[in-house]
Formats: sequence, structure tokens, C-alpha cells
Amino acid sequence: MNNLLTDRIAGRSPRLGWRVRGCALLTIAALAVSVAPARAELQILITKGVTDPIPIAIVPFGRAVPADGGFDVAEGATLRSALSTWHAEVARARQNCAGRALTDTG
Repeated sequence: MNNLLTDRIAGRSPRLGWRVRGCALLTIAALAVSVAPARAELQILITKGVTDPIPIAIVPFGRAVPADGGFDVAEGATLRSALSTWHAEVARARQNCAGRALTDTG
């Protein structure tokens, strides 16, 4: 009671502490709500396709060691074996393409 009496004599409200605490609590709650992470949803609606697509070229990124030209060479590989493999691949490609026209996409 003494504190209540001295507070009233001094002109202070005894409930001022609760008001300050209440306002502080409301302010903290408002800040907590206002800094909530933003969330959004992206929807993409595709209604048509492209009838004449434009081909693009994608250039590969440089290698860590560009001095080798970007080729991986097997141990013990020789120029003669590499050329024979290349000639065999070219012959096989020619056989695959022999019966087709440039306009054949099937």
C-alpha cells in the first residue's frame, strides 16, 4: 500500500508499468507478424506450342585445364587406333544415313 500511496502523491499512475509492458508486448507481436517470410505461388499456363522452333547452340564452359583441348585420351591410345575408330564411325554413320533424305524426320 505504501508504494500505491507514494505513487499517487508523486503523480504517477500505479498501472503505468502494466501499460508500458502491454504496449511493448503488442509492439513486439506486431513486428513478429510483419517480418514473417513472404510466400508466393507461381503458375505458368502453356496454351500453345511452337510450330517453327529456332535451334540454339549452347557453348560448353571452359575446362579447368584448357591446355588439353578438352579431349580425354585413354592410356596407350595411338593415332593409328584413333583414326581406325573414326573411320569405322564414319562408315557406320553413312550406312545409317544412306536411305534417308534431308527432309526425313521420322
